[in-house]
Amino acid sequence: MDFEKTLGSLLENHRRAMERMDRADRRAEEQANRADERANRADERADRADKRMDRFDKQLNATANLVRAGMKIVTGIVKTQKQTRYELAEIVKTQKQTQHDLAEIVKTQKETQYELKALTDAQLRFEDQLKRFAEMLIRKNTNGRR
Repeated sequence: MDFEKTLGSLLENHRRAMERMDRADRRAEEQANRADERANRADERADRADKRMDRFDKQLNATANLVRAGMKIVTGIVKTQKQTRYELAEIVKTQKQTQHDLAEIVKTQKETQYELKALTDAQLRFEDQLKRFAEMLIRKNTNGRR
């Protein structure tokens, strides 16, 4: 009987060990399932993060392209501004020369007006003298007699 008892006890221990093993297998399977679910959720989060990064990269590239285009525009504006400054300096220089020339013309015109007035005065004196000379010729020569 001892043998049967021992065999029964062994069978009972084996059955309990199998139940423990089954429970441990179920727990391990549940843990593996949970780990798989966590890994799947992590993969989904990583996929969403990748999509966000891709969108951000596209926006960053678009911004970089805008900056490059803006730099070209700014460079063109700077070049145009330098040319404009040079041309403005030339205009100022030409304007100063024109003002100088105009001042010379005004001075010459004043001198011409002065000389014209002098000529007009001389012509009037000449006309007066000519008139007196003509009157003297027209008058009878009386040799001092009247």
